[in-house]
Amino acid sequence: MTAGLLDAKQVADILGINKRAVYRLITGRKLASVKWGRTVKVAPDDLAKFIDSHKVDAIDLEALADTICA
Repeated sequence: MTAGLLDAKQVADILGINKRAVYRLITGRKLASVKWGRTVKVAPDDLAKFIDSHKVDAIDLEALADTICA
């Protein structure tokens, strides 16, 4: 059942960070994971939730300029 799970290197490549940072996210309980023996894996759905939870909304600069200038 581990076929669809991602290892730390794959997660690191997707996020553009190093493996050590992935392990820090996992041990800090910020990224859900599955421990399989001595291996730690991340479900793609959990990685997607992690990414979605860190999205920042874009700012509408025209609306901001209108409020400042008004």
